[in-house]
Amino acid sequence: MKKELPKNWANVPYKTWKYEKQTEMKHKVFGYYLPLWLSILGRYHKNLNFVDGFGGIGSYHTDEDEKSGKCLSRNFGSPIISLLEIFKLESLKKISKANILIIEKEKENVANLKIIVDFLKIKITGVIDYREGNFDSEINKFLDTIDASDSKLAPTFFLIDPFGIAEIKMATIKRIMSKKNTEILLNFMYNCLQRWVAHPDEKINKIYDEYFGSDIWRNCKGKKLYEKEAELVKIFRDNCKNFCKFVYPFRLRFPHKDQTYYYLFHLSQHYKGCSLMKDSFAKFNDGKSEYRGENYKSSLFESMEAKEKKEEFVKKICIFYSGKKIKWVDILNNFIDETDLLESEIKKLLKPLEKDKRITVQAGDGRMRRGGFIESDYINFVKQS
Repeated sequence: MKKELPKNWANVPYKTWKYEKQTEMKHKVFGYYLPLWLSILGRYHKNLNFVDGFGGIGSYHTDEDEKSGKCLSRNFGSPIISLLEIFKLESLKKISKANILIIEKEKENVANLKIIVDFLKIKITGVIDYREGNFDSEINKFLDTIDASDSKLAPTFFLIDPFGIAEIKMATIKRIMSKKNTEILLNFMYNCLQRWVAHPDEKINKIYDEYFGSDIWRNCKGKKLYEKEAELVKIFRDNCKNFCKFVYPFRLRFPHKDQTYYYLFHLSQHYKGCSLMKDSFAKFNDGKSEYRGENYKSSLFESMEAKEKKEEFVKKICIFYSGKKIKWVDILNNFIDETDLLESEIKKLLKPLEKDKRITVQAGDGRMRRGGFIESDYINFVKQS
């Protein structure tokens, strides 16, 4: 993604970038998911952290703003969104304390972020730590400090949304996810990344090796566009799955053409994180876990295809668990990041199986079962003939 020229305004003291539709969608999903994550972890932990790896300029303007000559829309970037959500949750007593670390290479952007925070009069209980520098270097310094102190890292959500891939290394992603109660939302910049896959410069190839965590991606050189996209996404996901239990790529297309802009990879060690992130995408995308652009219209063919996919999923799960007794939570652990179906959709698909006597359900906590599925329930699958 190319860097934009910042715009000055007479009515606000801070600068802005132009707001793109896919960026707006990313912010909607992030702004919905982060308070869920903070609230859930805040029930069990007094201290929480949020790390924004590429803070950016902090605010965006729309076409309407440009026409009016005033910045009135108040579209803020992820560092400001996170601070506002933390402030709100602290006010509601839903969390005790959350610290935020903002890393940004450009000195002017760091200054602009501070101006926005002062302008909005944002005050939180935790520390706001601004670090001007390289993402990979600053994150590893941050983790080195934790390791050297022999203290445990508080639950931490990392947003990694870069302008390029040079500062992203799979080894660092692995190190982050080795810490307990960490999650990552990472921008896999496919449109930018795919342009350089066939480049002969070995320096660029080495950057890609570190990014993917292996040189397997080199096998994609010369492949057709669709094959290349599917393979690169699979390689990155497979390498993340070596150290992370739940890895799901959310596709975001260009607003006005059927072409991938980037993927947002979500990494979590708990199925509920993956499930809630899928719900967050679905909330703003007509029940789908991807952004399909502004002009997308579903078709009858797509509806038929979706129906077939659901039937195939039911068939697959019945064969996979044929003759077995399995906890509902273990079904989610096995399948939640292997399908684009939401947790609620999986429940809906399994309900008729009970009626058809293809499964029986046993309450696992001694309660009187009234329908539905909860984590402790046992599902008995009839043996397939």
